[in-house]
Amino acid sequence: MKKIKFGLIAAGALFGLSASIAWAHTVDQDITVVLPSDGSSYILQAGSSYDTFDMSLGTFTFTMSSGETMTLSSSDRKNFNNSGGVTSCYAGYSKLVISPSSSVTVTASPSGTCSSNSSTSSSGSGNGPIGGGVGGSYQPMTVSTSPASASSNLSSLQSQLATLLAQATKLKGSTSVSGSISSPLRFSSQGKQVTLLQQILAKDASIYPEGTISGYFGVKTLAALKRFQVKYGIANPGDPGYGSVGPKTRAKLNSMMP
Repeated sequence: MKKIKFGLIAAGALFGLSASIAWAHTVDQDITVVLPSDGSSYILQAGSSYDTFDMSLGTFTFTMSSGETMTLSSSDRKNFNNSGGVTSCYAGYSKLVISPSSSVTVTASPSGTCSSNSSTSSSGSGNGPIGGGVGGSYQPMTVSTSPASASSNLSSLQSQLATLLAQATKLKGSTSVSGSISSPLRFSSQGKQVTLLQQILAKDASIYPEGTISGYFGVKTLAALKRFQVKYGIANPGDPGYGSVGPKTRAKLNSMMP
């Protein structure tokens, strides 16, 4: 199984909300992504490859190397205003194709509706449209829902990030670390300490049925930790420390390490 490296940055505010997914790999299935600014959805098509992918409120940004190809399509026939790709428009969908001959960063800002049977190339890409589209019998994986407010925007992006990280973990292979939890952990924490936490929680399916080992403390890990605290009488809703790893929770978790 191909090994990959990935990282994560997630930040939320009333303005400037953004999410970043960074790993060098090829997407193995169609993925639906949703722009928080207007709730419009797009399909990152299977076979797309890139170095980094960043999504802000109204833009997509891809960092790519020579030999990589990315295809992003819209069933709403959006215009992909971009800095280095080819936008093609058809009767039922539009798509953006980026296939650089050298390292490049391309930002796309979808808007409006494109004209059917047209193709627009932005300077610097030197590529052309490739086969595929939004039609067919595939079943894309939806990783977020349309947000209704700034706070739900952040929640939507956090959920999408957790799902994509889980996919990356699957591609990377089983990840297991040893040691003990030695630092406080809370929502949005990430790293080896979170991986240890998830490994312990995943031992009990009634506590952590998803069992995702991603190294990122997201909404599913938070829910599992709360179940753990209630089950072992550490904390209940409304109690200090409920939903975070403090001294009492850490001691119980470490006592369950093999």
